[in-house]
Parts: sequence; C-alpha cells; structure tokens
Amino acid sequence: MEEKKVCGIIGITSDGYPIIMPDHVCRYFEPDDAMTYNVKECWYCRYADFRRSNEIMLENSVCRHILNRVKPRR
Repeated sequence: MEEKKVCGIIGITSDGYPIIMPDHVCRYFEPDDAMTYNVKECWYCRYADFRRSNEIMLENSVCRHILNRVKPRR
C-alpha cells in the first residue's frame, strides 16, 4: 500500500501564519541565503525555518511572510 503524501498548508497558527510542508511553494518564495540548490520549495525559502540546526530538521514549519498571514478567528 502506498503512503499518501500530504503537501501544502496544513493549518494556521493562533497568530494567523500558515503551517506548511517542505514541498509547498507560494508566490512569495525567496531563496534562503544558504540555498545551494535551485529548487523552489518552502524548504529552501527564507520565510520558513525547517532547519533549526544541523541536528534538528522539522517535518513542517511556519511561513513568516506577512502577506501569507490571515486574520485568525477568535
């Protein structure tokens, strides 16, 4: 049985930022300063932080681009 791959936006934080998967991409993509590959995915975007350190890599992250923020419901 093939495992179903989840991609894209998987939720919204309490302050309105999207929770994203590494292979998602949006129109606000900007390459991270340390990017060595020419791949347009959130994993390599300056507004997401999947690589907190060399020891810890996250399965999902938060997009911090202000234009991707939505007004949270209260």
